[in-house]
Amino acid sequence: MLNTCPNCGYKLPEEIKDGIAFCPTCNRIVQSTLYERLLGSGHYARRNNINSVQQLQFDQSLTEEEAILVNAFIIEHQYSHQEFDEALKKLGLS
Repeated sequence: MLNTCPNCGYKLPEEIKDGIAFCPTCNRIVQSTLYERLLGSGHYARRNNINSVQQLQFDQSLTEEEAILVNAFIIEHQYSHQEFDEALKKLGLS
């Protein structure tokens, strides 16, 4: 599920399970791909100072592995949005 815009971090009006949505803040179309869910979760973790894998997993509807990945890059290593984006691409998740 995608509930945070991966581009600007805006909380989308409705969670999307599969498909696309429009972000009214940055005027972009977003998809519910793994890559965009992880980027959006990174924004969410940064903005809300989330430091618990379980909270991130629950709040963003992530698997435990996905929440651990976001936590490692965003919380533990303090990656910026751009650095996290590049890391996900290097991992082949884009």
